[in-house]
Amino acid sequence: MKINLLNTTLSGKGLEGCSGKFRTFLQRTPPGISGIELCYSIRAWEKASDKKPVPIVGLTAHALSDTTNPCLQSGMNKVLQKPIQPDTLQMIIDNFVAKPSQTGDEQQPTIKPETGLGIDLPNTDAQLFELDSFPLLDIEAGKKTMGDEQVLKDLLKMMVEDEIPKESAALKKAYLEKNWELIEYLAHKIKGGAAYCGTIKMQYACQYLERYRKAGHSQQLDKLYHQLIEIVEQTKISITFFLQNK
Repeated sequence: MKINLLNTTLSGKGLEGCSGKFRTFLQRTPPGISGIELCYSIRAWEKASDKKPVPIVGLTAHALSDTTNPCLQSGMNKVLQKPIQPDTLQMIIDNFVAKPSQTGDEQQPTIKPETGLGIDLPNTDAQLFELDSFPLLDIEAGKKTMGDEQVLKDLLKMMVEDEIPKESAALKKAYLEKNWELIEYLAHKIKGGAAYCGTIKMQYACQYLERYRKAGHSQQLDKLYHQLIEIVEQTKISITFFLQNK
């Protein structure tokens, strides 16, 4: 497998120096151009140069529901949300990178049909509960989002003293009433706050429950609810420890 790294402003003949045989395309978006614009440029260059399209997989920090369509329209083959897990990376390699044949001739990449549970969800039920790779509290991510550590601390203090207790109680009440529509709404609400302050594991626990139900699934809802409740409590403990030791 041949790997080419493209780092160009797309002016002049930057794209023309790339081999037509590469299988994995790695790029850091040049200044002044988005990933979508870069993909449009690559596809236009391939067409003008009579090159076979290479697989392009986008990686975004934004919600897939907001970014998937524009990315696919630009010519990307698939869009994933950060952070990417090793098994997801292996799936991408298996799907988009063909292994050389025993004769030594390289095969063209085979683009397999889209698989998985739905938008913003992993590929299997088992992966819904593999959240240990996500941190309970990522202070650097929170500082990057909020722009200031003191602002982040104030937000976390409000979250642990007010929002988490209220939302946890509301979730438990809705569960007793088997009100899954309300549980989905509360998971969406909690996810919004979690995304800003670096509580990554809670963000994904909320996202998986919300999106799983929105996709029409129900078999794992009960287990997803209990996972969320447990992670909410773990997050509260983690935030409290951080605030007490700063």
